[in-house]
Amino acid sequence: MVTDKDDEPTPLLRIALGCSMLRTALARLSKRDLDCAQPPLRMQRIHTHHTRSGLTMVELLLLIVCVSVLAIAIFPKERINRELARRLSAKGMTNQVMVAVHAFHEDYGEWPPLQSRRVPSE
Repeated sequence: MVTDKDDEPTPLLRIALGCSMLRTALARLSKRDLDCAQPPLRMQRIHTHHTRSGLTMVELLLLIVCVSVLAIAIFPKERINRELARRLSAKGMTNQVMVAVHAFHEDYGEWPPLQSRRVPSE
């Protein structure tokens, strides 16, 4: 009979010793053989689940909806920013014209003419 160091049967052996038919077979096996034995095939877990790569139709539709919502949120802000940039550019150009007019006034002592004088061609 297979026993531990203290001559106590292992828990697996205690269960098996209750059956009189297995006593002779267990006496021939070593403890190492019992510990390393694999479970029968019917008790082994059979993996039949295959992993898939890719998106399902629901995930694809959800992705399209999320992108659409983000686009709707971003595009009006882009239009507003473009309008603000145009206003800032116009303000800067107006400031440059006013500086040029004042520089003309300081140099010539009069304001620049409102219309240009054309010299008649000969």
